[in-house]
Amino acid sequence: MNDLKKRAVIIGDEITEKLINKAIQDIYEKIMDDEGEIILLFPKSLGGAPIVGSRLISTMELLKSTGIVFTGLVIDECSSACADIFFFCNRRFAVNPGARFLMHPGQVNTSVNIIPRTDSSTMIEKDIGDEYENIMIKEKPAFVRNMKKRIVYDQMLHRSEIGSKIFDLIKENRIFFASELAEKGFLEILVK
Repeated sequence: MNDLKKRAVIIGDEITEKLINKAIQDIYEKIMDDEGEIILLFPKSLGGAPIVGSRLISTMELLKSTGIVFTGLVIDECSSACADIFFFCNRRFAVNPGARFLMHPGQVNTSVNIIPRTDSSTMIEKDIGDEYENIMIKEKPAFVRNMKKRIVYDQMLHRSEIGSKIFDLIKENRIFFASELAEKGFLEILVK
């Protein structure tokens, strides 16, 4: 059990800059303190900022290329931006078939829903111009900046094998149970 604690990183709150910075710091400390190659990620969050979460995903992808293996373990709930992080683990487990995963398209602001797309940013920016007529002028630059960040995030997901597969789940915009995701091959269930 002590070995597990030495390798565990817990994501137990909303995905924020502070939480992700702490998770990345914890991962690097565990790699430096111990010669093991496995990091156990325990995501238990209702979500948060996917753009911020993408920093952890990028770190994980970099470390995976050096031989580090990320194993994700969900106990009861892993939703939204936290689910994105979980799906980038090399191995994914749920403790029981009733564990919940909320998957939905990201939102940059309350008036606009972003559906994941593979179009180029230029095309999406043109679409933005047509779609945000009702947003106040002072909000437009921040809105476009956030849209560009979301586009980069979506492109990062599409470039990975698992990322392109989870887009089908995201489009369904609903809660999935671990049993469904296990049937689709996204994770394994520990206690049946």
